[in-house]
Amino acid sequence: MPAHGEYARLLYDAQSVEDLLKTINAPGFRCHDQWEAQIQAQIQMKAHVHVYADGLSADELKHALVEPCLSVEETLAGLLHRNPAARVAILPEGPQTVPYIA
Repeated sequence: MPAHGEYARLLYDAQSVEDLLKTINAPGFRCHDQWEAQIQAQIQMKAHVHVYADGLSADELKHALVEPCLSVEETLAGLLHRNPAARVAILPEGPQTVPYIA
């Protein structure tokens, strides 16, 4: 999580994605970096987000409202086992990746 700005604090203070959106959408609410948290929450209202990150613990990821991924291969296998028609996107460089549909 970035050590600067308010992004991490917004995520850590929320109990859920819904709670985060409620806070951000409250009349008069303004906070530096809220757009990043808002975009993440909007995505998570439509999709499960699993994060593999060497530098973050499972607890830090849970506080950031994402699902920790200890192994990309195992997580992917589990998701496809539960739903063989699941749609999956892997962003190897996180937010610096520009996804496109081919």
